[in-house]
Amino acid sequence: MLRGGLAKALRAVAVCSQHRYFGDSIPRGDSTTAALVRYMSVLADIVALIHHVRGSLYPAVNATVVQGGSYAGASSAWMRQAYPHLVDAAIAQSPPVTATLGFPEYDTSNLVALSSPDSRCATTQARVADALTSLLEESPAELMALFNASHYAAAPLGMTDFMYALGDSAASAVQYGRKDILCAALAPLHTRVQRLDEDERWRLAEAFANFTYSAWGTRYFEQCFYNSTCMQSATRGATAESARSWYFLKCSQLGYLQTAQASQRGRASLAWRGCWSSAPTSSATMRRCSRPRRSTPSTRGTALAHSVA
Repeated sequence: MLRGGLAKALRAVAVCSQHRYFGDSIPRGDSTTAALVRYMSVLADIVALIHHVRGSLYPAVNATVVQGGSYAGASSAWMRQAYPHLVDAAIAQSPPVTATLGFPEYDTSNLVALSSPDSRCATTQARVADALTSLLEESPAELMALFNASHYAAAPLGMTDFMYALGDSAASAVQYGRKDILCAALAPLHTRVQRLDEDERWRLAEAFANFTYSAWGTRYFEQCFYNSTCMQSATRGATAESARSWYFLKCSQLGYLQTAQASQRGRASLAWRGCWSSAPTSSATMRRCSRPRRSTPSTRGTALAHSVA
C-alpha cells in the first residue's frame, strides 16, 4: 500500500527492510540456536536503517511512518511505542502486538469459516479430526502409510510431526484460499451416518488423504517443515533462512501457538509441534510445545520516510 499510490501522493520515499535471519540477511551465515539467541534483532535494525536513510540518503526528510501486516504490523507498532522520537506514526495491519502462549481461537475461526456457506463442511471436518485422532491411537503405522508418510514411524518426533502436518493440511486450506477444495472433497461424506465405527473412520481418513494429495502434492509430508530432525539440523540454506528462523521467533518470543481446547472438535489432538529451546550451545535442542503457525508471515516491514512537500 505505502509503496504505491500513497507514497507517490505524499511525495515520499518508501524503503522495505529485510528481517535479520530471513532471506539472505544471515549474520555470519550462521543460523544455529546460539546465533539466533545472540544476534536476532529487528527493531534496532530498523532504527539503524531510518538513521541511514534520513542521515545519508534523504536528509531533507522530515517525518517517518512505519507500516506492516501481521508480525511486521506488530513490529511497526512496537517501533512507534519504543522510538516515538524517531517514528512519527505507525500503520499496523492485523498486528499480534501482545504476546500470548496459547491461541485456540485460531482453530475456532477455521471452523467458523468452513461453516459458510454450508455448515456441513465444518461438521464433516470435525468428524475427520475425530476419526484421525482415533486412528492415530489405534493404528498409527497404517494411518501414516495411507498418507505416504511411513518415514515418520521411526523418527524421534515422527508422531508429533505427522500430527502437525495433518492439522496444517486443513488449516492452510482455510488460511490460503483453498477452503472450496477442502469442502468439495468432504461433500460426498456429508450425508453419511454419524457413528464413527472403524470402517467410517477409515473412509474419512481416505477422503482427507485424497484432499491432501490434491491440494498440497504427493510429497507434502516429505517437507523439512514437517520434519523435526531435518529442521533441527537445517542451520544453513533456504530452510534456515525462513521456517527455522520463524520457529525460533514463535517459540522464544511471540507465542500464538495454535493449541486445541479439550472441548474443541476442530482439530482434536492434532495441534502439537516441537519447538526449539534457547539452548546455550550451538546445536538446536528440542522441547515439546504447541505447534507454531504454519505460515511464515511477511517479515518485510516498510519504513516510509516523508519528504518535505
